[in-house]
Amino acid sequence: MYYSIAIDGPSASGKSSVSKLLAKKLNINHLSSGALYRAIAYYLIQNNINENLVENYLNQIEIKVKFKNFHQLIFLNNEDITDKLQTNEISTLSSIISQNKAVREFVKEIQINVSENQNIIIDGRDIASVVLPNSKYKFFITASIKARAKRRYLDYKKKIPLRKIEQDIKTRDERDVNRDISPLIKTKDAILINSSNLTLEETVDKILNYIKEN
Repeated sequence: MYYSIAIDGPSASGKSSVSKLLAKKLNINHLSSGALYRAIAYYLIQNNINENLVENYLNQIEIKVKFKNFHQLIFLNNEDITDKLQTNEISTLSSIISQNKAVREFVKEIQINVSENQNIIIDGRDIASVVLPNSKYKFFITASIKARAKRRYLDYKKKIPLRKIEQDIKTRDERDVNRDISPLIKTKDAILINSSNLTLEETVDKILNYIKEN
């Protein structure tokens, strides 16, 4: 019988990096939900489509998730765009379109399909609450805004001012927590982990220890 691990948390909390390393140690695949929303945002940007019209174009978007040596690959209409999704513009737009109900249902279908026939870790903002409410293991990873901004600053190769990144994260938190559809929440049965002062390895070890004990 297959099992799933749901990992939620705010922007730049490190959940994708944690999930990736955790998956490697458990020898299972990891799906980053953010990459799916980013793929849709990428499509809109490439085709100069206003985000308010995204629902009209979902039928023209085909996203496939493939795994190669436990590494996630994202294909948009048969093009591998895995390495094209980490920009501030895409991040901002993906946050905006993720408030759209049709977009969330579109992504949820992909997430569930990926999880059906394998052990999987999925990270996002509504995995434990909406996508995989029956997951065997649920975790909520958070960190201070300063710690998260610093991580994102390094992700962007220091090309974007740290102060702007902090403000973007605050704006995104506000949007994610207060949106009407699938807001960012910690479910009652999720284990809270604050990674502000933890290394990636230490965070993963905390999760592994819990899994081994349960």
